[in-house]
Amino acid sequence: MDYKLISGYTNDTDTDLDTISASGTKGMTSNPNFKFLNSEDTNFFKATSDFHTARAVLATGNSASVTDKNNKREILEKAMTVITLECNVQAKGNLILLQGTGFPLAKIGQPHTMGEVENFKVAHSSVAGSMDVSVKTPTYSNHGTEFAFWKPELGPTPVDINNWFMKHCNGHSTTISGLKPGVIYPFAAAYRGIDKAVLIWSAIVSKTVGD
Repeated sequence: MDYKLISGYTNDTDTDLDTISASGTKGMTSNPNFKFLNSEDTNFFKATSDFHTARAVLATGNSASVTDKNNKREILEKAMTVITLECNVQAKGNLILLQGTGFPLAKIGQPHTMGEVENFKVAHSSVAGSMDVSVKTPTYSNHGTEFAFWKPELGPTPVDINNWFMKHCNGHSTTISGLKPGVIYPFAAAYRGIDKAVLIWSAIVSKTVGD
């Protein structure tokens, strides 16, 4: 799984930013797992200290102190973005290394498991050598449908449907052409989830292609 640090902090409160930057300072000080060639760490440490000091001055300061704090915050936000992005590059998704930085991890979305297709239909098309295939539109988010078929002239049908010929459809119905009339072809369908998600295939439907 590709873990990453959060690299944007514009929506955090001043208090949260102070806390996160302090944690990052602790994690990155003398951290042997990262090498910075452009003073990313030094700039971040200074920006953290300047922002913390500027916030402390607010208690007895004036409007000028508020302006200074806001300016220091902007500098810190940019410094945190730069160093966390560089950490992401160097860590290459390594969770242990990223946890050692002291910065918060970005949330990783959990893929929704696609259910088995409903109402899979295979029907003769109005075009010779073609078959219309369709499934019911699911009520949950998906990335279209994979329709699979095998050409008997190429030999025994593979047991694993993932090794059949595939036709991706962004919707839930399409036409498979280039088939030989009078030949029985096996068909199957599966809703498409995110990339690399396992396809849950329907039962195989075998049909003779019309002419």
